[in-house]
Amino acid sequence: MEASATQPAGRLYEDTPPNPPGRGSSDHSTANKALLRCKKITRIASFNACTIREDPKAMELAYRAGQLDIEILGIQEHRIVHQVETEFRFTCLEDRYLVTSSAWRNDMQAAVGGVGMLLSGRAKKTLSDIRSYSLRVLLANFADNPATTIIVAYSPTNVSDISEI
Repeated sequence: MEASATQPAGRLYEDTPPNPPGRGSSDHSTANKALLRCKKITRIASFNACTIREDPKAMELAYRAGQLDIEILGIQEHRIVHQVETEFRFTCLEDRYLVTSSAWRNDMQAAVGGVGMLLSGRAKKTLSDIRSYSLRVLLANFADNPATTIIVAYSPTNVSDISEI
């Protein structure tokens, strides 16, 4: 469409500054380290691992999450038992960080359950708080703008005991 004599070419108000009076230009010289950004897709996913006790399985999971550009991967049933059930374990897997709360042992002493998260480097930098509300529920807060809360839960199956459900 051609500009007519009644329509101004270019911006409507060429002689006015781009920002309102008293407001300077924004400084874009620093890199934005925000976890969530409006112009960038942030991938958050969930995965029932059935086990990642062995290092090769955990490394493969970290590699695949990196390929898919997943920032936060909630993990259920990792089956990694810690010495102290209330502690979190941070494990570095190349450029990813595996955060786990302890799994537990069943009557046959087999490892069962466990919840955790696989975090990118950017997600780990913004992690402000992580809490375990039970062996099955993990909550992580990421201090950012906007603040983000991720809950990872491992539910018992419908064939479990009623007391467990």
